[in-house]
Amino acid sequence: MRPIIIIPIAMVLLELLSTLAISSSIKNFKKDFGAKGDGISDDSEAWSRVITHYNLHKGGTLIVPEGIYRVGAQKTNWNSRKDVNYSSPKYNTTLSEIDGLLIQGTLKGGKIVSIFKYLSGIKYGFFNPDTGTQGLDVTLSSHASPGTFLTLGWDCKNVIIKNLELDGNFSEANYKAAPKDMKGPDLTYSGIASYMARNVVIENVYAHHFGLDGIYIQTPREKLTPGKFHTTLSKVRSEYNGRQGLSFTVGSNLKVINSSFKYTGMGGIRISPCANVDIENHDNTGAPLANSIFENCIISSNQGGSGSVNIAGKVDNIHFKNCVIDAGPKIKDTNRIYSVQMNFSPSRNVSFDNCKLTGVFLMYQPGKKMDDDGFTLLKNCTITDNNVSNDIPETQPLIDVYDQIKFDNCTFFVSPKRKFIRSSTFSKTELSDAEDVTFKNCKVMNLKTRKTIPDIKARVTSNIKFR
Repeated sequence: MRPIIIIPIAMVLLELLSTLAISSSIKNFKKDFGAKGDGISDDSEAWSRVITHYNLHKGGTLIVPEGIYRVGAQKTNWNSRKDVNYSSPKYNTTLSEIDGLLIQGTLKGGKIVSIFKYLSGIKYGFFNPDTGTQGLDVTLSSHASPGTFLTLGWDCKNVIIKNLELDGNFSEANYKAAPKDMKGPDLTYSGIASYMARNVVIENVYAHHFGLDGIYIQTPREKLTPGKFHTTLSKVRSEYNGRQGLSFTVGSNLKVINSSFKYTGMGGIRISPCANVDIENHDNTGAPLANSIFENCIISSNQGGSGSVNIAGKVDNIHFKNCVIDAGPKIKDTNRIYSVQMNFSPSRNVSFDNCKLTGVFLMYQPGKKMDDDGFTLLKNCTITDNNVSNDIPETQPLIDVYDQIKFDNCTFFVSPKRKFIRSSTFSKTELSDAEDVTFKNCKVMNLKTRKTIPDIKARVTSNIKFR
């Protein structure tokens, strides 16, 4: 005879309440927040109800069923002088103090079928308030901005966003750029922005046709133990955005894996620096962008002058592994020649391992030396010239570096017209030789014949060391 086990009624009630709490925390965008998802109706207010709900409850799960949800409603404001109007987002899209939230779209046959698309006719740029034409005032008091689809605030943690398509739809936006020879501020028009949130995962998200960035990331400065990351991007695609596919500007421990960033600036709106991936330090504390990795990524075909990958400002331990980094085909009267451009960066310990790069590799720090203990390493990489459709300027080598770069077991395919490598350091008065540029077990091949170039030392500056 089996013993009779008596379960206290309090324990049963506790389990029941727990189950009810879990089920009640799962919400459906259509059923619980009134979204239509028919591709026609304006679901901006429904999306704002989502933001309000989770800012109140601090977590849970949102299921986004199949549908096309039109969002991005704007309102018109007036400045204090009552003589300039501008458009801004009508609803709040910022999450605050979240701890434990899953936003999950729907897949059908492996394809994302939960699509958020900005409304047609969204205003973006600088407008004359009377005529609606391009405005001469390019201050923040005269701009039109559609905002960011979703922003994670500084106090959010444990957030997962997956299986969504985010379409900024700027091809149907009412866009007025800053007048020629005038520079206006960068206006908010992005897919997902995360400001120092902790333990964030963005997975299987396709962000495209935003006026600014597909994805914008700032992480905490705290350096985590190896293998831990503040933010992880997995299977993300970010394409045809106006400024960057991905911007990383503050913090450490960002992981980007199995993702692609393409065609920045080629869809209509084009804003400097216009890099597919921009690792650009904006941290006013002086802390470097640190301990981050890009693995199995495709970074290709940008229309900007700053490189398919742009690295600017102080960085430390930034690694690219098994990545394809391609400037894209050279087109007349464009700047699309740089695969990697490292601008004004001390470049502490940046590495490229088993990567395929197509386009000019440019690393410079005018007027300054690199950090004494910092260097750039390319190991097991292939670097191929792409500037073959136009005449190649003699002043632009395929590899143009300033201080402390090492090539280990790399293969180069160089145009016969191109100078292979220049190594130098700028000062105010002269262009002088640099130090510590080495090649180990490398091959330099003719781009057209695919044969070894026998007289390569004649095509480099005298301080290059071959081992």
